[in-house]
Amino acid sequence: MSELQLTGLQRRAEKFINKQITYAIMPGEFVRGNFIGYDKESIDRAVIQLSNAADRITIPLMYVVNYFEEQDDLKKDDTSNVGYEKRPPYKPHKK
Repeated sequence: MSELQLTGLQRRAEKFINKQITYAIMPGEFVRGNFIGYDKESIDRAVIQLSNAADRITIPLMYVVNYFEEQDDLKKDDTSNVGYEKRPPYKPHKK
């Protein structure tokens, strides 16, 4: 039998497998776990392994992709300004 083809979203998420993610279950309540793969029952759900080896949850795969891509963008922004001094804000001369 041929191997299942990944969706575009799964291909985008593939590079983030085994990375730690924080997910808000409800306002003020967060869980942290490792993104370990895709739900076999639903192609648009990600499986998160919680700290207890027996505990797993599924969350929207789009959340996982957005979370990690946003983290990558923040890291790129932090390093893109390395070596550049920030200018002080412009202050017009008073007459």
